[in-house]
Amino acid sequence: MHPEKSQITNITAGSAFHERLAGSWSSGYAAGSFLRRLQFLKHRLEGRVSPGTLWLDAGCGSGVISRELAARGANVIAVDASPKMLAQGRNDTHPSAGGIDYQLIDSVEKLPLHDSSVDGVLCSSVLEYVEDPDAALREFCRVLRPNGLLVVSVPNRRSVIRMAQQSIRRIGRLGGASFYDYLSVSRHSYTRRSIRAALNRSGFDVEDTSLFSPVQPRILTPLGLGALWVVIARRSASRDVA
Repeated sequence: MHPEKSQITNITAGSAFHERLAGSWSSGYAAGSFLRRLQFLKHRLEGRVSPGTLWLDAGCGSGVISRELAARGANVIAVDASPKMLAQGRNDTHPSAGGIDYQLIDSVEKLPLHDSSVDGVLCSSVLEYVEDPDAALREFCRVLRPNGLLVVSVPNRRSVIRMAQQSIRRIGRLGGASFYDYLSVSRHSYTRRSIRAALNRSGFDVEDTSLFSPVQPRILTPLGLGALWVVIARRSASRDVA
């Protein structure tokens, strides 16, 4: 048993939900919408991760994207509140890969890192599950070095897929059935304007906002109805002065 497992005494509902999925989480990225999402994120990371830089993967799960960062030469602090996800990440990371330090935390809303200690933060589809997303964004700003980079993805509030799943879930519950259980713990979603506003008030300057749609053809994306907002932002100069 890894010694840090005993440090978490009150696992959140979101982390408990993902504990049950840990064994199959990495393999889920091998095909379908998860693979397309990974490819989309990899494209956003191109040219933005320099060898020797230190990145935080906030809510790393089984470390799929942590390994992508490490493959680009970055050193990675991979944190998550699910012990089973971290165990799976360590198991899936080949010893020769190196550069990844998996750490158990209570929540990304409070990070065990010093101020201005990392060059980049990646947070993929995590903010929807936390109690206070703004607190998490402020933490990312705190731990980033001046001009540090944040890559974050969040659910689109106007996603046709998400709205359809919510409707099916509500109808199913009337008959005692439970569909799309992740929606019971995925509580926060955003419009383009609201995620940019959240980043601005947390100390970031937004550089790029793009919309990912997992469906083929991606007709929902130009209509603003895709699944995820993927935002590139930097710790703002005004934050450095404050």
